[in-house]
Amino acid sequence: MNTAINNRWQRTDWKVLLIGGSSGSGKTEVARQLGLRLGLPWLQVDDLRLAFQHSQVALPQQQATRDLYFFAETSHIWQLAAETLCDGLIASSRALIPALEIVIANHIDTDAPLIIEGDNILPELVERPLLQRYTDKGQIHTVFLYESEAARLQANIEARAREQHISQRKNCKQKPTPSGCTASG
Repeated sequence: MNTAINNRWQRTDWKVLLIGGSSGSGKTEVARQLGLRLGLPWLQVDDLRLAFQHSQVALPQQQATRDLYFFAETSHIWQLAAETLCDGLIASSRALIPALEIVIANHIDTDAPLIIEGDNILPELVERPLLQRYTDKGQIHTVFLYESEAARLQANIEARAREQHISQRKNCKQKPTPSGCTASG
C-alpha cells in the first residue's frame, strides 16, 4: 500500500472492516497486512466457527446447529457436488451470523476497531437490523475479494481441502464427538 492509501485508511471513521470472499481469494493475507499497517487486530471467522465446533456448542435452533457442523461432520465432504458445498457454506455462514453480529456491535460500541475476514461473511450480514444502523453511519465497511480465474480458484479450494483433511486427521482422536473430534490434551 502506498502512503496515500495508508493515510486514507487512518482517517476513516469505520470501526469494523469485513473482508469476505471465497477460499483462497487472499482474504487472510489482506486482513493480516492491513492489521499490521494500521495497528489493528484481526479475526478469522474460522476461529469463531472452530471454537464453537470444538466446544460442541449447540445453537438455539437445531437446524442452525446442524448447519454449523455440516463441514465437520459430513464424511467425504469434498466429494459432494459443488452446489451441495455451496449450499452448506451459505447455511453454515448463516448459522454464524448472530455471533458475528454481537462481535461487530461490541467492537463498535466499545470503540475498538477490528478487521474480520472469512468465507463465512455474507453480504446479508450488514443488512441485519442490529447492524444496519452501524452500516448506515459508515462504521462498518465491507469488501469482498474474488479470484477471477476459475482454474486458479478450483486449485486453491482443492489445496485447502487437502490441508484441512490432513489437519483434522492430526488433531482428532478415535472417539467421535458432534464436531468429529475430541479436544487434544
